[in-house]
Amino acid sequence: MMHYGYGGLWGFGFFVILLLIGLITYMAIRLSQGSDRSYSKHRAGNDALDILNRRYANGEISDEEYIQKKNILRD
Repeated sequence: MMHYGYGGLWGFGFFVILLLIGLITYMAIRLSQGSDRSYSKHRAGNDALDILNRRYANGEISDEEYIQKKNILRD
């Protein structure tokens, strides 16, 4: 005997609810990563300057060389 009723519909509805929850979670994660990406792109531009600062602090480059390279990086 075949049962046609709300059981099958409830199962499909439950699947749709889980799908919506997953979609909302995915979008929230994507939006939060979007702001991190813009930060990491901005941060990546400062990596060369950070390396230059470290080299200068360690005494690997002279004052003149530091100033010259710093001006090049800022342009």
